[in-house]
Amino acid sequence: MADSEQVKKFIENIKVEDKISLVFHDDLDGFASGILMYDYLIKIGCKNIQTFSLKIETNAFENVVDDLKRDDKIIIMDLGPNLIVNGLQDLKDKEILYIDHHQNEVVIPENVLEYRTEGLIPATRSVYDFVGGKLWLAVAGIISDAGFKNPDNMKLINNFLEEEKMGFEDYTVEIVEIIDSFLIYFREKREKAFEILKDIDSWKELEEIKKYAEPIKKEIEKFVEDYEENHEKIGKINFYYFKPRFKVKVLVTNKIGYKYPDEIFIFASPSGGMISMSARNQNGQANMIEVLKVGINGLEDAGCGGHIPAAGGQIRGQDLDKFKDNLRNWDGEK
Repeated sequence: MADSEQVKKFIENIKVEDKISLVFHDDLDGFASGILMYDYLIKIGCKNIQTFSLKIETNAFENVVDDLKRDDKIIIMDLGPNLIVNGLQDLKDKEILYIDHHQNEVVIPENVLEYRTEGLIPATRSVYDFVGGKLWLAVAGIISDAGFKNPDNMKLINNFLEEEKMGFEDYTVEIVEIIDSFLIYFREKREKAFEILKDIDSWKELEEIKKYAEPIKKEIEKFVEDYEENHEKIGKINFYYFKPRFKVKVLVTNKIGYKYPDEIFIFASPSGGMISMSARNQNGQANMIEVLKVGINGLEDAGCGGHIPAAGGQIRGQDLDKFKDNLRNWDGEK
């Protein structure tokens, strides 16, 4: 595992003529990381930059490996090691920096400079510490991935909000949720989302994206309300299956999870022939990775990963009942 000095040296050794690829998750933490790094590269004069924002899907990284082979340096941000390890096997002749915060036992190839923090230090915070840039965007990325639960992150956030004369809740609702919703709207046109967001210099300039965010926010509120009547209890776990029009599961999950921080949740929705899971326990008393492992035990083509308070996974559609049966075997141990 690399230390901060090794990462700084990697970044300092980037040359103007280098061909560089930036690869990042398609959520706000990933986009914020990607834009901060992109801005830095432009600032030092780099002109040959590819960007790839990836969904958390099997083979998503492997599908762009051939495009990455044309570059001298590759910087990967906010993608769990299980999502990238296979593709990295075909990039052993490349200089690669990997900045992430997901807990996973997968071993990354030795040629990769791996900088991994604990879960509450999102990739955005690490990238901002290394290259600086738009603090308003860094704060949004940190908040969106629950980084506010880390005291050092909260100090950075509070100093920014005090300077801007804005409260935490207002910034979360008016800035973070707007950007989150905007990214969902453009989930199938991620390149366009990147082009729009990278050119916004201040949180005060978000009017352009609010029109895209509005239908997403309305759908989130609809399912937050529906949850109260239609979730089911499986032991200590609150389970909610729903079929959104847009990919709002994670934002619905976060909103309900923050409302009931002591509760344990699994939210499920169909996704490309599979069922996608988001698991939450905001106070960290339950290890949500282990909860999902119990649920997917013995199921074909199933997988999971993430952090102790927040994890995700997927199962085949026909295995939903078996998944719920498995959850009844969870003994509540962390």
